[in-house]
Amino acid sequence: MDMMSQALLLAKKPHIIIATPGRLVDHLENTKGFSLRSLKFLVMDEADRILNMDFEVEVDKLLKVIPR
Repeated sequence: MDMMSQALLLAKKPHIIIATPGRLVDHLENTKGFSLRSLKFLVMDEADRILNMDFEVEVDKLLKVIPR
């Protein structure tokens, strides 16, 4: 799905977002008004594979912007 279509859906403040770490970081950096400040749960399925696939930088960026 293209970024613009996703941005329009994210503007509706969904309760659940399923995304790769890279795409989520893209939206955090480029989609006006999108943030994870009110995030309650973050589920990363197969996190070990994500780290092995060079997503470590993106995961670090996500962990810096989510609530403790």
